[in-house]
Amino acid sequence: MVLARLAARRARAGAPRARTQHATFPSWYPLLRLDRIFCWPPDAMRGSFVDRLARHASDHLPVLADVAIG
Repeated sequence: MVLARLAARRARAGAPRARTQHATFPSWYPLLRLDRIFCWPPDAMRGSFVDRLARHASDHLPVLADVAIG
């Protein structure tokens, strides 16, 4: 558990600036921002959203992003 926390801190420290920050949990009344998409370079992420209709399939809402490649 300690190693997992250390790995998460290191990942966040070097995380690219473009990231999604949608509330995704619990899916029936999302309050927490647990699920994210990280992107580099920052301007490659054109937009993002969560699919609220998927709340019947999981306790997390899926995060979708439009990312420019190339």
